[in-house]
Amino acid sequence: MSSYHSTSEKKHSKFDFDEWHELSIRSPEEFEIKRQQLCQQIIDDAPAKSQKRLKGLLFQINMQRQKSPNPMDSCIQLSNMMWDSFYDLFDEVKKISATQTKLQKPLSPADNSRKVTKLKLVHSR
Repeated sequence: MSSYHSTSEKKHSKFDFDEWHELSIRSPEEFEIKRQQLCQQIIDDAPAKSQKRLKGLLFQINMQRQKSPNPMDSCIQLSNMMWDSFYDLFDEVKKISATQTKLQKPLSPADNSRKVTKLKLVHSR
């Protein structure tokens, strides 16, 4: 595990679902402010090369949440986004695996058009 992940996990591991749920019921506005702050903190703590992608992903999530008529629809749409991304990644893994299998396949005698010639070392004096 990289140092980023271990540091980040320690920093953000105190997430208490029940506390966040209670806050969302008691004060939806405060919940939203804290949610945005936590998301931004996680992005800021990520490696610089990942931040642009994470900001784009957060933008997509926020837009989906705004478009949705209710929280359940938002949850379903975000879950669908996650599964779409998972299946895209899985397809890429299958392509890599297929390529690797082809590369590891031994050449058949028909494929072996090159011959190896043994060389003798000759000393000249």
